[in-house]
Amino acid sequence: MDPVTLTLLLVFGLLLVYRYSWKSMSHFQQLDLPHESPLPILGNMTPFMLRRISLFEHLENLYHRFSHVKYFGFYNFVTPVIVIRDLELLTSITVKNFDHFCDHRGFVDEELDPLLGKNLFSLRGDHWREMRRLLSPTFTSSKMKIMFHLMNDCTNNFTNYIANNSRRGQVYDLKEIFGRYTNDIVATCSFGISVDSMNDPQNEFYAFAKETINFMSSLSLKFIVGKNFPTLSKLFGIRLFSQSANRYFLRIVGDTVRMRREKVSDTWLEGQLCK
Repeated sequence: MDPVTLTLLLVFGLLLVYRYSWKSMSHFQQLDLPHESPLPILGNMTPFMLRRISLFEHLENLYHRFSHVKYFGFYNFVTPVIVIRDLELLTSITVKNFDHFCDHRGFVDEELDPLLGKNLFSLRGDHWREMRRLLSPTFTSSKMKIMFHLMNDCTNNFTNYIANNSRRGQVYDLKEIFGRYTNDIVATCSFGISVDSMNDPQNEFYAFAKETINFMSSLSLKFIVGKNFPTLSKLFGIRLFSQSANRYFLRIVGDTVRMRREKVSDTWLEGQLCK
């Protein structure tokens, strides 16, 4: 391809990208909705992307900047988002008219990341309702009481570890130590397995769990691309989790389901024999 043709194609491609991004950037202007002027592609995320301020602080500043309105516009890169400030309007959306607002924005491709793509926060419409119906019995008062005892065991293990090691004047990284504590609660309540990350921080479950929530790594960039540029993410096959992490957690879930089915089957058989 000659240089002139290549240059023309690049210019044409850049114009298409600019037009696509700028069209979405005029959404709130057309609606006459209060908003902060965005930049192409980056939208209102520029301070966060340049590491000048955390995302939480950036959103908090915008929230207070528009304190005189019930809602305002915010550009999450090229995606226009309406931020609700009014409590009555928020109640109307989340309670009274929830049937019209039950869907979440997907942040992964179901084919590339099936583990995340099929969770409750990614599903939409009837698929969401069916999964919500299946999960609701997990959070009954009796089940929560059982979970409380499991959490209490993890808490006792945590406090004993801190008390024993504090005698030696050990200094702790609070983020890391509470991460290990949270990991044990998630493992026992959600996956039905017992791990001791306090005394064994190298255990397999904790190692893979850290990999899947380490947003200080490339995971943060992958999440941003997947959520805001899904077509681009699918085109380049960008996965949030590694194949090894996916296989590990799918195996854990499969083993847990199989063990519980076997337990139910054994209980039913014992009941039949006792009749």
